[in-house]
Amino acid sequence: MRNVAQSRRLLGMLIALLTALTGLVTIDAKPSNAAVDKKVIIHYNRPSADYTGWNVWLWADGVNGAAYQFAKDGNAFQTDSYGVFGSWTVPGSANAQSVGFIIRLNEWDAKDPDGDRFITSFSDVGGVPTAEIWLKSKSKYIWTKQPSDKPSFLGAQVTGLKTLKLTFDNSFNLDTEKANFSIKDSAGNSVDVASWSALDGNSSLGYSTEVTLVNNVRIGTVYTISHPIFGSQESDLGSLWNRQEFNDAYYYSGDDLGYTYSVGKTDFRVWAPTADSVDLVTYANAATSVNDGVVLPMTQSVKGTWTATLSGNQDGTIYMYRAHFGSK
Repeated sequence: MRNVAQSRRLLGMLIALLTALTGLVTIDAKPSNAAVDKKVIIHYNRPSADYTGWNVWLWADGVNGAAYQFAKDGNAFQTDSYGVFGSWTVPGSANAQSVGFIIRLNEWDAKDPDGDRFITSFSDVGGVPTAEIWLKSKSKYIWTKQPSDKPSFLGAQVTGLKTLKLTFDNSFNLDTEKANFSIKDSAGNSVDVASWSALDGNSSLGYSTEVTLVNNVRIGTVYTISHPIFGSQESDLGSLWNRQEFNDAYYYSGDDLGYTYSVGKTDFRVWAPTADSVDLVTYANAATSVNDGVVLPMTQSVKGTWTATLSGNQDGTIYMYRAHFGSK
């Protein structure tokens, strides 16, 4: 019996040792990296406060949609200071790039507004990709924070060589408010305004005004437009590249872009209409540090091009262009 007990103890010790070495028993398991379905939280406001029959149709990419009801307490809708709300996990959305939704009345009696909308930005909340949005009746805009009863600044777009389009969710008295706007370039310099168009639009698509600047926009520069109450937005180029006025101003038809070599000199020309300045940088050899090149400021020329000339035989010269935008 003693020998059997000792053998059992020895066997137990061996099992414990093997367990410690091989990790057969895991005390602190690592969380799974498997993708999980996305969670959507929607807040919805109707000025009439009548939500009877209104629900949400949700779907993930490549997955059939389904109807979801806003939160209720018995038969009554639960509401907060904004309106009704709901929180749902969308089946099949784990690897989807977006979640689509429609606010609808009953079984497609109406949509508010018409058309599909998509949620594309999600944040990790406790390991779950989550999006929380706010919606207004008749408006196609998707808010990522609760909007106030005052106008919110929705976007700024460069629409011409001297024009910016500013968009808002509500109407306001532009004549009294335009003095409160500031426009600055990426270097922090104030930008002078020549004129403002009348505020135009509707509650569904938003309200907009076009601002005409005194000078041409610097296309490579981001403009920040701010209002102390309405908020601020950074400009984007939108479809400016496709506008005829951009083509007329900057299309270069010459055949000398790059370099034009001769034994006595080499001429350089680069197309950079968005730049504030451009340098031609040359290097003694391929091993020269990028910061140790010889810098020659180029001269602004026609149609958004910049030029420079190096005298002498430049055969084999190593060079690059260095463009500067705003303060960069």
